[in-house]
Amino acid sequence: METKVLINVKEGILELSGSEAFVSKYLDIYHTAIKFGDNKVHMTTVIPEAVKIEDKGASKQVRRKGSRSKSIPLEKFDLHKDSKSPSLEEFLQAKNPGKRVADYIAIIGYYITKIKGSVSFCEGNVDYAFRTLNIPNRPVHLRQIMINAKNNDDLFDLNEDGSWSMSRTGEIFVEEKLA
Repeated sequence: METKVLINVKEGILELSGSEAFVSKYLDIYHTAIKFGDNKVHMTTVIPEAVKIEDKGASKQVRRKGSRSKSIPLEKFDLHKDSKSPSLEEFLQAKNPGKRVADYIAIIGYYITKIKGSVSFCEGNVDYAFRTLNIPNRPVHLRQIMINAKNNDDLFDLNEDGSWSMSRTGEIFVEEKLA
């Protein structure tokens, strides 16, 4: 069984690929170099820009169970129907986002900021929505998908405090482009 792990701590990439035993051994060695705290990842030792260790025949990529969004703390928000607004589940069904994860995130962000009236939303809100509503294809690299949607599609704005808000382009996309 082939296993692959890619850790990108702000481009201090560590990529391990090979048998599960091989990857586990070297991941344990490098685990001490990585410290998780304050919802941020910090390097406590220097890892070269790109470290790539390969085992023979490492071609098939396999995700390890439990690797999804461990460092994102869930941030609850009101996703239920009330007298002024539909539930998030109803809103998602009405917008029919298809399979693109960035579209789901845009709808969730729009719902939180425009329908529920919050100033901003965070990755924890998005992860909470995916988990609570059992939305398919919950992203492994949620922050990166949001950054890509910000840079490529101008759907979001990243605020100075690390929270997200909908850009005007993102609002128009959800209001007019989605069913």
